[in-house]
Amino acid sequence: MSLSDFEKLEITDSAKNYLLETAKWGKFLAIAGFIMSGILMLFGLFFGTMYNGMMSRAMGETQAASQVQGMGFFMGALYVALAAIYLVPCFYLFKFSKKAKAAVEDSDASDLEEAFLNQKSMFKFFGIFTIIILAIYGIAFLLAIIGGGIFAFMR
Repeated sequence: MSLSDFEKLEITDSAKNYLLETAKWGKFLAIAGFIMSGILMLFGLFFGTMYNGMMSRAMGETQAASQVQGMGFFMGALYVALAAIYLVPCFYLFKFSKKAKAAVEDSDASDLEEAFLNQKSMFKFFGIFTIIILAIYGIAFLLAIIGGGIFAFMR
């Protein structure tokens, strides 16, 4: 199929209704994602303080307590970073929803093209993120096998 064949593509009323419904659900999920991301960021910002306070009370003012306090900061920063990463696909989904709705309501091909561009970007982000996570899992698995082998050898 060539590009000229797609220029003749017409969108049926059923397809427009599906696109509108998809846009509504996409907007809902994007807004829920923004809210969850905000909650996660707030939790991350306060996690270090809460964790350090709990560890100080549990362990007293010992050297071990001071060593553990850095862990609270690290975990808090991790939550904030994950929340920021989660914002990216939510942003693309929100833009897709907004443009898809406008495209159907105004019968505007350029809005529809932008909607699909944002949808593509969202899926591309999730694909790259999935590859990165799978690579991290693979490396962790290999390190666990190597660590287990070294531990078994040293016994």
